[in-house]
Amino acid sequence: MMKMFEEPAASRSISVVGSHRPARNLALAHLLNDCISKHGWSERLTVTLGGVASGAGRAPAREIEALSRGGVNLDSNHCPDLNADRWIVEEADYVVVGSDDEAGLVISWPESAGKQVYALGEYLDEFPSAMDDPDADLVQFINQATEAIPHLLRVVLATRS
Repeated sequence: MMKMFEEPAASRSISVVGSHRPARNLALAHLLNDCISKHGWSERLTVTLGGVASGAGRAPAREIEALSRGGVNLDSNHCPDLNADRWIVEEADYVVVGSDDEAGLVISWPESAGKQVYALGEYLDEFPSAMDDPDADLVQFINQATEAIPHLLRVVLATRS
């Protein structure tokens, strides 16, 4: 028997994780949320974030200003430290990082077992990308993340959890 209506997909969560700079993690989470909201997927996807090493903590004011010049206006300038809040990864359905190096780090954690880890750099034609360079210009980083995120979200939404 064919169903006339498909049941809505269960809500899934994405954790943004990064080890480069808090501003990058904050920007990725903001851009993901923005794209999710613009496409009407807010009931299906939620976003959390956390950082490790130099990716956790308070983003410097100059980087927050650079993000703002790039069109990213943040509500907070603090990225939670995953050393204290590993539940952020443990409770996520998917993990999004910027680079392959960050993906390799996250995949090694027990909290990531069985989770799909996506590196945004994989969704860009440009190589090397700003995702791979911890010191890349933040506006370039924002532009590349903005280009990659819709492709990544299509893959996430197509994946059954």
